[in-house]
Amino acid sequence: AFRRQDWATVVVEFVIVVAGIFVGLQVVSWSSVSADRVRERIILEQLHSDFTANAESVDQYADRHAQLAEGLTFALDTLTRGELPASDAGRFRNAFVSMYQMPGLNATMGSYETLIASGDLALITDQDLKVRLARLSASVDEESSLLTYFREFGLRNREVTRDAVLLIPNKDRTDTNLRVDFDSIKDDYRILLIVADQRRTHQIFGEVRTGLAQQFADVAARIDTVLGDATGAGAEAPE
Repeated sequence: AFRRQDWATVVVEFVIVVAGIFVGLQVVSWSSVSADRVRERIILEQLHSDFTANAESVDQYADRHAQLAEGLTFALDTLTRGELPASDAGRFRNAFVSMYQMPGLNATMGSYETLIASGDLALITDQDLKVRLARLSASVDEESSLLTYFREFGLRNREVTRDAVLLIPNKDRTDTNLRVDFDSIKDDYRILLIVADQRRTHQIFGEVRTGLAQQFADVAARIDTVLGDATGAGAEAPE
């Protein structure tokens, strides 16, 4: 048509070619966006599963700190009175021996860390959720740093109280039992301060971990909302 100078045909063919390229590019773009949305949903569902489990797990840790703090309140009162009835010996021993328990969180952040490392964070379209994820990650890091500090603090205190905990073998010598030498510590003001310090530590960590559990739950709830919105948008698309 060009050689024949059939310009009308040339224009028509040109338009057809351009239109074909445009449609092809649109199809490729639509396929890419569709694949991204599928990938985003998979990521969000994994995050939701992890964070829901984390909220429950961290909340249980917070409850444990509350129990330890309550036990140390009893131990502190007993030391202040300077008397330990035989009926309370087991309770005092358990509170005293367990006051340094500071377990690390069994919280899964692997899916979020993978998201950051792979660069797939860009697939998440909800900006509010991105902000919440960043804040949650920062809170987990802060909790970890605080845990390290209190563990080191507890190690220093443990050196002072170590000799007060005795290992008493059974009569058949098949096992040993723990016993706290109450008489040796009841008048030691350092011990009183250490028990008070450890109680405060568990009170603080109980509050920290309660807040972290709530944060996990809030982010999981936001993911629920985002997934619901995406499902609704997908259902309306054909219309």
